[in-house]
Amino acid sequence: MQNDSRNSISDSEIREELEKVLSSASFRRSARLSRFLGYIVDKTLHGEGAEINEYLIGSEVFQRGADYSPTEDSVVRRQAHSLRQKLDEYYAQPGRADPLRIEVPVGHYVPFFRRPTDQESSAAAEPRRGVRWAANAYVSTGLAVAFVLGCALAWMMGRNGSTAAAVTDLSSGGLGKAEEAIWGPWLSSSREPVICFSNPMTMVVKHFGEPLPEGLPPRFPVSPGLDRLIRERFELPSDGHIYMTPSVSQAKMGEAAGAALLANMFGRRGLPIRVTQSRFLSWDDFRKDDLILLGHTEANRWLEPILKDYPLRMASTEGALPRRILNTKPRPGEAAEFSIEYAQAEDEPTSEYALVSMLPGLDEQRRLLLINGLNTQATQMAVEFLTDSVSLDTWVGELTKLVPGHRGPWYFQLVVKAEVRDKVLTGGKLVLLRAL
Repeated sequence: MQNDSRNSISDSEIREELEKVLSSASFRRSARLSRFLGYIVDKTLHGEGAEINEYLIGSEVFQRGADYSPTEDSVVRRQAHSLRQKLDEYYAQPGRADPLRIEVPVGHYVPFFRRPTDQESSAAAEPRRGVRWAANAYVSTGLAVAFVLGCALAWMMGRNGSTAAAVTDLSSGGLGKAEEAIWGPWLSSSREPVICFSNPMTMVVKHFGEPLPEGLPPRFPVSPGLDRLIRERFELPSDGHIYMTPSVSQAKMGEAAGAALLANMFGRRGLPIRVTQSRFLSWDDFRKDDLILLGHTEANRWLEPILKDYPLRMASTEGALPRRILNTKPRPGEAAEFSIEYAQAEDEPTSEYALVSMLPGLDEQRRLLLINGLNTQATQMAVEFLTDSVSLDTWVGELTKLVPGHRGPWYFQLVVKAEVRDKVLTGGKLVLLRAL
């Protein structure tokens, strides 16, 4: 792209504008993006814009060295995406009245310099009522989710050093080889990942000795025929009264904590996430979006049809059988199933399990990740396992042993065992791995 307006913009004006941008709060907090922008502007002003390319930026700005391969390391594309976002933020607020604009067009790394249009200048001089209203509405509707995720992240980071290290590992500098192998395809995508909580439409069944008075929160007496079936199914007393209460809200703090860690990882690379609930999904969402599905199959109806043809699956509670992870094709020495383990003579879990499945989407352009604990704490541990660099190095190394010379995105299933003491996670380890 040519800088058509350079004839009317001097180098000194451009350098002055660059200084303003780099002095802004957003760029002061990001040395990498500041170095990136300064480098491409300086090269352009020295008449070397035609030389700017992805390899040059990766080698000289991000110190990837002479053996840097843009096809295997997407650091430049990711950082360019973040740079464009930061420039948009700057010119939307602190720099909206600046006499120049520095832009990095999509698909290019050579900066473009221009003067703002009259319409942009007028908008900068007027109160931004519409934008302010929209921002207020967004904050209002998203306050609950933001509060839960924020509190969960703060709690999780304060709980132990390993979680804080995981956040730092995946949000500073470039990705390591293991992190690139697993998260590179997600972080280099232009699509926003969608995190899906397990929050289905359910009914709670309750038994009362006496009839409930009218006017209480919505509880519905069941019909005589259904009453008999419910008593038999749940082994309820033959006397008294059965009521059903609709429930669409479930407090799954392990999922919230895991989602906060994922959101932090994506957000630090300029890739925002969206959040939804399993009951709001349709198959059209699987066709359009990159999805991360959390929770157990009892609370997320999408897991069973997705996993039905894979070797590791989730199983719901069936009579005396608890919820569990099934290994449908166990190899010698492997367990055929995994369920929550309890301390002897106590009703306290000591070990919990989660199934992680990185799968192809409905087409080769979409990505699908299932993180499914037998309970909410195990889901949280699995997310920590996926975002901790030490854990990643270990099991990606095992994947590489299973499929030497592998190229392209990894598809796999793994089972993580989470250790618990007094209902608090104390550690986790890999117990089963399948390369798909």
